[in-house]
Amino acid sequence: RTSVPIPFPQSTFSSLTRAWSNCLTSLDLDGITNCEFMAQGKNVLSNLRNLQHLESLSLKCSPYSMTMLQLNVEWLPPKLQSLQLRWFILTATKRPTHLDHMRRLSLERCTSSNLQHFQNVLEGLPSLSCLDLEDILDLSERHIMLIRPLTQLTSLSVVAIGNHHITNSMLGLLTSLTGLRRLKWHAGDMLDSILDPAFLKAFPNLFVLSLTTSMFYRMTRWSAL
Repeated sequence: RTSVPIPFPQSTFSSLTRAWSNCLTSLDLDGITNCEFMAQGKNVLSNLRNLQHLESLSLKCSPYSMTMLQLNVEWLPPKLQSLQLRWFILTATKRPTHLDHMRRLSLERCTSSNLQHFQNVLEGLPSLSCLDLEDILDLSERHIMLIRPLTQLTSLSVVAIGNHHITNSMLGLLTSLTGLRRLKWHAGDMLDSILDPAFLKAFPNLFVLSLTTSMFYRMTRWSAL
C-alpha cells in the first residue's frame, strides 16, 4: 500500500491529488485545520475524486480547530473501502451511487447537515459491514432508527456517553442486525436503566461485546450477564 506523510502548508492537497492520482491507495491526514483546506472559499477536499485508486481514507481535524470541515460524499473516489473522519460535517444532498466498495465508515465527533443527509449516506453504502459512531454531536433516536435497515452489518460501535438522547433501551431498536459479530455499546449513565439482556439474545453470531465498566458491573450485580 502507498502511504505518504504530507507536510502542510508547504505541500498543497491539490498538488498531491494530481501527482498521485493513479497510484495512491491509502491516505491518512491527522491534525488538519480548516484554513489548510479552504482556498478562496473553495473546499479543496473536492479533489479527492481524483484519487481513483484510493481504498482507505482517514481525515482527522485538529482538536484545537474551532471550525469543522465539510466533506461531501460525492467527492469520494469510487474504490474507497474505508473512511474515517473526526470533527467533520458529512453532507450528502442525494444518495451516492458510486460507493459500492465501502465496507467501513467511522465517524468521531462528526455531524451531518441534517438527518436526510445521514440517511442518504447510509443508503448509498450497500457493502457497509462496519459502522463506528463515536460522540456524534447530534446523535438521536432518529439516527439509530436509520441504522436498523443495515442488516448486512457485522460490526457496530456506538459511543454516546453523556448524550441524554441515547439510552440503553435504544439497543432494542437494532435487534434486526442479527449478523452482528462485534458490538460496542457505550451509552446512558448511572441514572439510565441497565441493558436488557434480551436485546443481546437477538444477536446469535455475536463474538465480541464491549460495554462500559459501570454497565458491566451493574449487569453482573443483577445477574443480567
